[in-house]
Amino acid sequence: MDSRLADRSQPKAMTAQAAQLREHPRIGGRAGLGAGGANARLELICLTILVSLAALVFFFGLGNFPLFNPDECFYAEPAREMLDTHDYITTTLNYAVRYTKPPLFMWIMSVCYQLFGQNEFAARFFSACSGTALVGITYSMLVRFCSLRAACLGACVLISGPLFVATGRMAIADMPLALFVAGSLFCFFRAYKEQTRGLIWLGYVLIAAAVMTKGPVGVALPVLVLAVWHFLRGDLLKGLKFYQPHFGALLVACLALPWFVVETIVTKGEYFNCFIIMENFQRFTRVVSGHKGHWYYHILAIAAGLLPWSVFLPQALMSAFIARKDSGALNRGSRQAGTDLFSKLIASCQVILERFRNLTVSQDFSLFCACAAVMIVLFFSMSTSKLLSYTLPAFPFIAAIIAIEIDKLCSDRRTPIGFILLATVYGAGAAVAPAVLQLIHRAPNFLGDIVRPYCAIQFAAMVIVFALLKFKRFAPALTVFCASTMVTFAVYGYSGLSAISKQWEGPVPDLARYAALSGEPLFVYKVRLPSVPFYTHKATVLSPALEKPIPGTNRYTGVAGEPEPPSIPWLGLKGVDDKARVPAVPVEDAIKSFDRAYVIARQADDQFFKATPGFKFVARDGQYVLVHWRKPGLSK
Repeated sequence: MDSRLADRSQPKAMTAQAAQLREHPRIGGRAGLGAGGANARLELICLTILVSLAALVFFFGLGNFPLFNPDECFYAEPAREMLDTHDYITTTLNYAVRYTKPPLFMWIMSVCYQLFGQNEFAARFFSACSGTALVGITYSMLVRFCSLRAACLGACVLISGPLFVATGRMAIADMPLALFVAGSLFCFFRAYKEQTRGLIWLGYVLIAAAVMTKGPVGVALPVLVLAVWHFLRGDLLKGLKFYQPHFGALLVACLALPWFVVETIVTKGEYFNCFIIMENFQRFTRVVSGHKGHWYYHILAIAAGLLPWSVFLPQALMSAFIARKDSGALNRGSRQAGTDLFSKLIASCQVILERFRNLTVSQDFSLFCACAAVMIVLFFSMSTSKLLSYTLPAFPFIAAIIAIEIDKLCSDRRTPIGFILLATVYGAGAAVAPAVLQLIHRAPNFLGDIVRPYCAIQFAAMVIVFALLKFKRFAPALTVFCASTMVTFAVYGYSGLSAISKQWEGPVPDLARYAALSGEPLFVYKVRLPSVPFYTHKATVLSPALEKPIPGTNRYTGVAGEPEPPSIPWLGLKGVDDKARVPAVPVEDAIKSFDRAYVIARQADDQFFKATPGFKFVARDGQYVLVHWRKPGLSK
């Protein structure tokens, strides 16, 4: 029979891709009872347990620590001031306009304040919810397209990833952005593989939410990842047709653009200059707010931020990108191409790309996650300005490919090489950690008391793991490894966070509240403490040496050390509308202009107060001092 007639004889909905999916044991035929129903119940039980563990890790003691300066305060305080000023369009910090990120995260945070009160728990609530949701979503994708064991492993990677958990317990926008970006990409993958369009629109809604959380990066990341994945699969045009990007762009624009337009009009173009130009494009060309790093900055951040799981990452990436079909095809293709090196290279690339078009569902999901992880890390590595949490949207995909690789090794009954490396590292860490930490400049004193017992417990767990592997008991070995990793991380991670918070931020809330009771002006001297207005509920004189307003205004660019936005003549936008230029007043002179005032400063900067008449030390606590100013000669 003619092949074209044979194709026409098939129902249109029954594409080759759909047929492959129906044969997949976790996608097709779930409606039946018996073993399928039992598997579904087991998967639901595992999901419930893992999400509950994630919620425990993210929410336990969430409000027990003061806000970390300055990052958490850039979101927590503007959200609180929204409730005071009833201005939900232009964000303020310390009751002065500060052009910063779009307001979606702060809108949600202000709702949390109304539900739970204006406190640290409410400020961090949505970030913790986002982290917990990402654990559940990653599990659900892995169990649908790979296996139950891979799904459990992927959830464990995220629950015990230090950087992932730490960011999810902070009132910053990076975890919500990761939820929206990763969620949208997972929606697009599932919609494309199962040929269902409903999830596409959810994906576009999530992209709009990402844009309203951190701006254009919410669009750039999904587009970049999908483009690379479809290019490797050789169906870029088919993907464009399926996703209907023209309708998607219209939906994203309808949801996200109105606020940007209103804010730009209200601020006469200043917001466009400060956020779109300075906060986005300039971060790729120069260092902004002192956030600099080498090209390998984010690679090291991921290696440390997902320990101990990151030791499996290189092998997992190789497995995801190396084709598994017909192992001799590459050599045959190279021999047929000719003798010169260039021809062999072209032929090899063609063979590799052809292999990407003949993958199973689980292999395709692994390739998709690898593309997402690599492109997100590459995107942020190209930026001159860098921060640890920037690559957080890549973590669910990294966790997925690590889980798939470990699952595959155990299915093949092979001991993962990473276990051997981890046992060596833990053993050495337990023996020499205190001595090594003493060599690190300014390492906290308490760090050795946390690292050494952590490494010792993990080394003991690895001994048990190797004993089980010797008898080919892979499932118990993985269970012991996952359980020990999550429990020790939760216990010692919480202890470390508590110690860091006490050393860095502990006394600030009490000092600020005590000074606020007097009703006198409160200054912050040569230290960046935007948390002070959060605890005093009133404007504070922040050190002008660190927070520079736009000259002649009481507005801030949102970028530390940048006094004014750039001018863009071809758009008709000027850097500063106000013609008046008010010189910055040194904080010492500003304090002396008042009869009485309180000052919060670091103990390291207290020499000025000791040498100047009129200052009296009120309290010393940790790194900080509270000083009272009373103009000399002033009657009581």
